[in-house]
This record gives sequence, structure tokens and C-alpha cells, in this order.
Amino acid sequence: MNNEYELFKDIVHSFAVTDFERNYVKGSLLRAWKTLQLLESTEQRGSLLDVGGMRGIYAPAYIELWGYENVTVLDNENTEETSFVRTCGDRKYVIHSANCNIELQSWPFEDEQFDTVIAMEVFEHLIFDPMFAMNELCRVLKPGGTLLMTVPNTVSDQCLAFLVNDMQPGYLRRYISDALKSGERSLDTVANLGHFHEYTRQDLVALLSASGFEIQRLDGFTYKQPLLHSFRLELLNLFVRLLFPRAKRIRDDVLRAVARKQVHIPLDQLPYRYPEPIYMSIGKNAE
Repeated sequence: MNNEYELFKDIVHSFAVTDFERNYVKGSLLRAWKTLQLLESTEQRGSLLDVGGMRGIYAPAYIELWGYENVTVLDNENTEETSFVRTCGDRKYVIHSANCNIELQSWPFEDEQFDTVIAMEVFEHLIFDPMFAMNELCRVLKPGGTLLMTVPNTVSDQCLAFLVNDMQPGYLRRYISDALKSGERSLDTVANLGHFHEYTRQDLVALLSASGFEIQRLDGFTYKQPLLHSFRLELLNLFVRLLFPRAKRIRDDVLRAVARKQVHIPLDQLPYRYPEPIYMSIGKNAE
């Protein structure tokens, strides 16, 4: 595994060319590696869509290490170009590219176009309608195709440690000031908002099941040292384990799911268009 990880790291670092990409890779590389281990169990190797994949920072690794023949990245910050080239020395890869707001606009792909869709740390940034995005994701995935996704776990041990020490958990605890300092005040750049909704295991099950997916695996992992050690948390965990010995809470920082597409149903025909506990209604139009 160490040799494979070093190769993955070398590939990604080789193709990270901007300061932003290099800084992003520094903080996310191990998380991506732990996530992508589950690609080893997938059978299809044809076409892959990386949702929120920016400028294809992991695309060369999908091709070199996992054997995908066709890689597309979808990101609302991409330009209107339909493809671009990632180069490093004599290595050159053509990466397909598309741009849209994934929770407000129809995705610019044909039905059943991709064998695999990856969404790493994307859905926590959505601020309006994650079911719209999931419905589009399901539409563009081939029947029986694989979805691999991760989201932050809002009931992780680390989040609970913050709570019992009177601090906001996760990236919900702060606004992102970088864009504000530069004078940018656009809601179009959702990264500027931090995380809008971090997920529990129950949330993720509801989102996937309501969207037409069969969950193959749902687990968690932690990829970095905790920011906060807490004796209070250890006491709380002991208390919870004694009271609820069969509790299904995943204690790791990241929730990771592999799901297979069962069926795509148009959004307005879904039996559970607004699944609880992700959605709630407080107005006069409550159903």
C-alpha cells in the first residue's frame, strides 16, 4: 500500500501546477487516497465523471492507476472549454470538462453516459437542493453504474469534542474570509461559504435511497490527527456506549459510500422528493 500511495502522490503532485492546486493537494491527498481505495472493487473501467473535480487534479491518477479510458470533470468554476490537457514532462492527458451549478442546472451530459461517478467532499457545500443534484447524478450514470462519494461526518468524535467544549463543530464553525477580503461577495462560489450541511449516516442513507441507489458499502475513516483532544468526549463516548450498545453512529471524520444505480425516476415523480431528515418544511405549503 505504501508504494501505491507514493505513486499516487507522485502523480497528483506532478500535475498540480497552480499554488491553489498545490495547497489543496497538501490538505486533501490522503483523504482522496483513502476514498479511492474503494475503486479497486468496481468492475467498470470505461468512463468516469468527477463531480467537483476542479481542473481535473486527480484525473491523471484515474487513468494511470485505475485504468479509466475517459475522464470528465464537472465543476462550477471550470471555463466553457470542453476539454483541456494535463501535462508533466512527456506525460499528457486530455481531460473532458463541463461547467454548471449542479443543484440548479441540468447537467450537460447524455442519459446513462458514465460507468462511474465520484463526488468527494461536494454535497456538504450545496445550499439549496441536494436531491436535484443526486437526481441528475443518477440520470447520467449507466444502469448498474457505481457512485463513490464522501461527505464530512457531523457526528464524528471530533465534532462531538468541539460541542462538549462549547465550540462549533466541523467547518460549520466559521465563515470563509478569503473571498470577502478580496471584495468578492457572490453566492455563486459556494466554496466561499464553507460547509452548508454536514451529514450523518442517517442523512446519507436517506439521500442515496431516495435517489434510486442501492448502498453497497457505507463506512467512515479518519485521515488526520484530531484538532482537539477531550477528556469530556471520552466520558461521553463511554456513557453512550453503555446506554446504546447497538448504536450505529460512525465515529470517524469522513463518511464514505459506494452505491449502485438501480433506477432513475424523473425528479417530479420521485416518491420521496424531499427525504427527511435532510429536508424540513416550516411554511404554509408543508406536505
